[in-house]
Amino acid sequence: MWVAADSTELVVWAADEPVGGVAGSDGLIARLERPRYRLEDGCRLRVDGHLATVARFRHVDARGTDTVFGAVANVLVRRGLAVAAMALSPSCAMRDSLVGAISDLRVETPGR
Repeated sequence: MWVAADSTELVVWAADEPVGGVAGSDGLIARLERPRYRLEDGCRLRVDGHLATVARFRHVDARGTDTVFGAVANVLVRRGLAVAAMALSPSCAMRDSLVGAISDLRVETPGR
């Protein structure tokens, strides 16, 4: 996990298959009171030659005074290997910058 000075979080991990969802209550999400989730949009992009799916969302606390912007990306590298990334940020611009950084990831596998 990478954490920036503004509390932005980025986590990247490998799994057997793309993740169907991500849930958490620590870090930035912990500061929200009864957060409401809203999907903003989804798209596909290329990550090192592999097709990735990306969902951008936001969590807003019950008072409407605090927002955490997020993105989840899934990259199916090959059957049995997927890479996922999740970004959470208090800033929409930083979240969107991290989506750009995710698209620049290099996926290295043995024999490639």
